[in-house]
Amino acid sequence: TQLRHVTEARDGAVRVNALTLRDLLDSHGLAQADLLKMDIEGSEHAVLLGSDKRVLSRFKRISLEYHRDGPKQTLFRHLQDAGFLLVRDRILGKDYGVANFRRCDGL
Repeated sequence: TQLRHVTEARDGAVRVNALTLRDLLDSHGLAQADLLKMDIEGSEHAVLLGSDKRVLSRFKRISLEYHRDGPKQTLFRHLQDAGFLLVRDRILGKDYGVANFRRCDGL
């Protein structure tokens, strides 16, 4: 597994090592995982939109905090296109909240 370097383009940028979801699952030998819990301060847009439906379908449920870094509708549509059903959207502010999804196949 190769760590990727992610750099934020704003002032005071910090370089961090990161893995894709696919790399993370594969590095631990996981064909599936019960839950993907995300609280990554706006990076959920890059991670989820950068993951194709084959990778996302390896999770049974996804729980995420979403932020103003992008519209939640884009994230929600991407997850729904990957076979997930929105179970709950707890809105905490404009384009900020916590959402829970489960795979539509009931697993």
